[in-house]
Amino acid sequence: MKKIIYVLSLTLLASVFFGCDVLEPSQDAEPISDAAANYPTPTFTLTSSANLSALNEGDENVLVWDVTVDKPIDRNLNFSWVVLGGTATLHEDYDLVNATIPAYETTGQLMIMIHNDSAVEGAETLQLTVESGPSLASKYLVNPSSSYPTASLTINNFESDDLEMSFDWEKGIDFAGSTYGTCANIDLDIFVSNAAGFDINDPWATFNGTNYAATGDCPETFDWIMSDWGDGDYVIWHEVWSNGFAGLGTNTLVPITASISRAGVFSTTVVQADVQAMNSDNGGEADDLPVDTHGVIAQVSVANGIYTISDYNGNVVATGKTNTAKTKRPSIDKVERAIKTLH
Repeated sequence: MKKIIYVLSLTLLASVFFGCDVLEPSQDAEPISDAAANYPTPTFTLTSSANLSALNEGDENVLVWDVTVDKPIDRNLNFSWVVLGGTATLHEDYDLVNATIPAYETTGQLMIMIHNDSAVEGAETLQLTVESGPSLASKYLVNPSSSYPTASLTINNFESDDLEMSFDWEKGIDFAGSTYGTCANIDLDIFVSNAAGFDINDPWATFNGTNYAATGDCPETFDWIMSDWGDGDYVIWHEVWSNGFAGLGTNTLVPITASISRAGVFSTTVVQADVQAMNSDNGGEADDLPVDTHGVIAQVSVANGIYTISDYNGNVVATGKTNTAKTKRPSIDKVERAIKTLH
């Protein structure tokens, strides 16, 4: 009798386990409708007049695609950029902004932001497309037959017409068991003279006041604006305005290092020759300083739109042609956007 009950019990258990279908979990989100026509369908419109195959780093382009769906739904829709290839570097040359269309709304925006870059480099490329999602929660919420845009960008090197100049003379001078910085204790001013007839013993005779740096800062800086100067040969020189080391017997040369760059073309440094550098023992105030408190730093020649930078001895350290098609880099808030349909 016990055996019969045991067999019946096993039979009942088997019917429970094997009489039911096993449910398999699904990773895919449920579509909002079985009919594809009921899915929202996105369209993408480029709202910029920029030529994608001839962008320029200096223009700080912001490329915007308006994303519009033909019907709202009760969940957010996300659209993301996918990089397919190219030589441009994310976060250095460009950044991407994905689009979110909030629930019950029908519009959003995708963006590509081209960064202002003054590095000396060749043209860079970038190829992208767009996908829905990419999260599973929103990937399958749009019409599976939707078309997505692709973008092929060429980002050309920015070349400035102007020179950026910086003049630094920081070094440590030991005195009475301590080290003192020259920037904090020596004030140098930077001036430019026409090279024709220039004499370091009387540099003011050919002084050109178009640009100079006499602010009391270290380093001193100024921008050489091509449109203000034009062709010619020029000498950059210093004058000692004050020297806190005068009379202390430190007897140390304090050469100036000039950093000169033309964005996108060249960047160079010129270290002032020792024979032109000031000595820490010289004078105290400008009116009392001897004539040797002036010294040549570098020379600049401009001919037919070509810069040539030379040191005191005439050694060429950099040269580069100007780009007369542009002057200053425009600000990002001045980028104009015109409506253009993406093909």
